[in-house]
Amino acid sequence: MRIGGARTQADRANPVLAVQEDPEGGDLFGPCSAETPRWVDWLKVIVGIVFLAFGVLWTLQGLNLLQGSFMSGQTMWLVIGIVLALLGVWLLWSLRAGRGKVGVR
Repeated sequence: MRIGGARTQADRANPVLAVQEDPEGGDLFGPCSAETPRWVDWLKVIVGIVFLAFGVLWTLQGLNLLQGSFMSGQTMWLVIGIVLALLGVWLLWSLRAGRGKVGVR
């Protein structure tokens, strides 16, 4: 580990344990910035839409409005559908809510 900013002998012997700091405040795992990478936003959009679609489908099946499945009329699928739909809405809302924030450095 670092002692007083200098690399020790243990750091040189085992570089996995050494934390490499970025002068701009990041670390080994990526930069420390106010904005998330673009691929994270796209992943949230895709997962949010899929969660919302399946949540609505399972909710309708749980309410027995869409029949013809073993899930039709089952309360368990109603609850799972509502929770999944809410997760999808939350993911999509988190994208919209994050747009107006200003990062403070």
